[in-house]
Amino acid sequence: MTHDSTSNFDALLLNDPAVAYASRRYDFFSALTEGLPAKTEISPYEMIEIIRKGLDKRTIYHLAQLLGITIDQICDLVHISARTLQRKGESESLGPLVSERALDLANVLVQGVNALGSIQAMQAWLIAMRPALGGSTPLSLLDTSLGCEMVSDVLGRIEHGVYS
Repeated sequence: MTHDSTSNFDALLLNDPAVAYASRRYDFFSALTEGLPAKTEISPYEMIEIIRKGLDKRTIYHLAQLLGITIDQICDLVHISARTLQRKGESESLGPLVSERALDLANVLVQGVNALGSIQAMQAWLIAMRPALGGSTPLSLLDTSLGCEMVSDVLGRIEHGVYS
């Protein structure tokens, strides 16, 4: 399956009844691809090459849309100023650090969609305080790698039915 536009993933995710039954899993790379081949599995070596090459700014805008957050919020999460992002050309690559942060967020996003059943459920889950995260909102922790790991751990427990 290839994704020709930013809305294709949304349309598939929101209209695919398999999501409601958690019988189909989406991968984080496919969640963000625009003009890149969608793959169910991507090797760590391929991921390193993508990070080194850098994602384009459209990916950051698309990720913000999928997460249900503002451009300012996504910029805070990936550690780039909104002004710097705005100045980037449409096809100009972002640096490897920003690209890696964006892919970490995409991974958490798709893990959440797989665990919670829909993108809307994941968006709502991100902004509610969670006792398993020390009373913090998951979104507030996603600006660090450790925070992404903590959120991912809680989502993994939800996905596997482990009470936390």
